[in-house]
Amino acid sequence: MRLIFCLLVLLASAAAAQNLNESARTLQPWVGDLDGMLDRRAVRVLVPYSRTGFFIDGGRQRGLFYEVMTGFEDQLNEQHADGLIRINVVFVPTTRERLIPALQEGLGDIIAADLTVTPERSEQVQFTTPLGRNVRELLVRHADAREPESLEDLAGEAVFIAAYSSYAEHLSAVNQRLQANGLDAIDVRESPDHFQTE
Repeated sequence: MRLIFCLLVLLASAAAAQNLNESARTLQPWVGDLDGMLDRRAVRVLVPYSRTGFFIDGGRQRGLFYEVMTGFEDQLNEQHADGLIRINVVFVPTTRERLIPALQEGLGDIIAADLTVTPERSEQVQFTTPLGRNVRELLVRHADAREPESLEDLAGEAVFIAAYSSYAEHLSAVNQRLQANGLDAIDVRESPDHFQTE
């Protein structure tokens, strides 16, 4: 009985060591295409932590990006599974400003986030077909704040935006137009990190 128990312990230890080696390999910087991800049996997904996109609830991963990427994982396994060895999607929570740099540094393979396609970003990364088109940016204000009727009403006012968002680019263009018309620029301020678009 002891011999069987020791053998089982050794087998379990070998499996745990292999899992540990695979986990360590997944965390190493790596850049490659889908074939390389399939060989590695892992797709690392960089996701911003947010209330709707990706979050932890009772120890479980949840959110829109979680659902979309686990669906992608299922599709990959239907097409490329090798017997019992599955391809795993590994979620890597990443701050919004680090999403593109982390991808370029090989710390992830895919970004799952609500990033607006801009010319500047398109020079850095390749986007999929957008899930949404003609998305309008909305100004959210406090209930007691004066309701602006146009962008000109925001001249000289403070507007908080998420750092590293496309809003900064858009407001920069608005500020150029306002100043060309002799108006004060919008006072663009960076919102706290925990503020998200939703």
